[in-house]
Amino acid sequence: MAAVRIGVLFALTMLSTGCATRGDWLLGSKGVDILKSPTKVEAYHSAVVLPPPGSRDAVDSEAELMKPAQEIDLGYGPRISKLLLRNDTYLTPALIHRTSGFYPIVAYRVWKGADWVDVQLDFDLDVIQIRVFDSEHDATTKKMAFFDKSHSRFLRMTKEVFITYPPIVVMQ
Repeated sequence: MAAVRIGVLFALTMLSTGCATRGDWLLGSKGVDILKSPTKVEAYHSAVVLPPPGSRDAVDSEAELMKPAQEIDLGYGPRISKLLLRNDTYLTPALIHRTSGFYPIVAYRVWKGADWVDVQLDFDLDVIQIRVFDSEHDATTKKMAFFDKSHSRFLRMTKEVFITYPPIVVMQ
């Protein structure tokens, strides 16, 4: 019953803000613009062993958690965009935050000029975090949602990108 109430609240929020899709709500107009015509796409993977939940040894900066793996084919930009803008990608907004167990294993950074969108994926929780940055490196948008309805789509693409990264290779 709580999930139904959250879904209804999410739909009302989207309507009241003028968003046509859940992807529009997560990305905002700037994020949608970046994804429609990217100039570069990068893929990252978790490069450190994360402290256990509740540990006081947490890493201070999210930037320290992800290390660049590779610049990837620009063709992944439209694929990421298509997945993010699909209404059926998301279940509801995620009502969690980093301290409650969100540990992304991979991230994609989609650039348009000096602006970019970060897409971080936690495949254990099926939670996605979207952050949109401007050329001044300020996050203009930061939202999270459950992507369990598109888990297999994101995982298939991620396995193509990280064909030798052991934590991804074994994922299902």
